[in-house]
Amino acid sequence: MKEKLNKQYFGIIIGLILPPLTTFIFYKASFFGQISYFEFIKTMFGIHGLGKLLSICVLPNLLVFLLALKTEYLWVVRGIIISTVLYAVTAGALALFAG
Repeated sequence: MKEKLNKQYFGIIIGLILPPLTTFIFYKASFFGQISYFEFIKTMFGIHGLGKLLSICVLPNLLVFLLALKTEYLWVVRGIIISTVLYAVTAGALALFAG
């Protein structure tokens, strides 16, 4: 079973899905019913907060990273690192060019 799940693409998929999911959960907890999700994203971009929001929403990747590292799913760890670096570059570009 471990050989089936210990794949780099599995880590990339998890690492790419968790931050948007976390962003949506943050929206639901804070602004649901006041504005739409897309309006929330547009507002965050308008006030130059999207990069900061993205930086915070990558934190669940750290939890999955530590769990995968503890259970020795090293290819999954590698995939999570790759996707987190992609998000870091995106957040840096948003902070640099949007602000």
